[in-house]
Amino acid sequence: MAKNRMSGVIPLGIGNLVHLEDLEFAGNHLHGVIPEDIERLQNLKFFTLEENLLSGGIPASFGNLTQLLTLVLSNNELNGSIPENLGSLHRLTSMTLSFNRLTGAIPGVIFSLSSLTDSLLLSHNYLSGVLPPQIGSLKHVTTLDLSKNNLSGEVPGALGDCKFSILISR
Repeated sequence: MAKNRMSGVIPLGIGNLVHLEDLEFAGNHLHGVIPEDIERLQNLKFFTLEENLLSGGIPASFGNLTQLLTLVLSNNELNGSIPENLGSLHRLTSMTLSFNRLTGAIPGVIFSLSSLTDSLLLSHNYLSGVLPPQIGSLKHVTTLDLSKNNLSGEVPGALGDCKFSILISR
């Protein structure tokens, strides 16, 4: 259902589609919050909501989507912090949360996801704090973009062992 002119909110009953593996609402005019009952989509592998007008936080229940391979929530108006339990998505190969209003520190467990082999894109937010030493665990990711945030401190030495394109600018 991507790239249509759909508007409105994501229906609250979306969690009833328990056998769904691919949910793509990218490039629409959806607004409101992401419903908590999405956690019931235990077979979900691809979840794409980029380029909408979604607000509110990223539901902590996303950590229950353990089959998820791709999570794309970029280009929305999401706020709050990145839920720590996204670190339990041990099959995730790509996470894109860029161009939102996310705040707080990046949870170290995100950098410990050895399954991230494609990309981790967190640019253009209001993320702050220092980069945790766990960032050195991202040895297989091809692109890491943390640019246009409010990160501070030194770049961890563990990055020297990584082989990916990295963007860390203000």
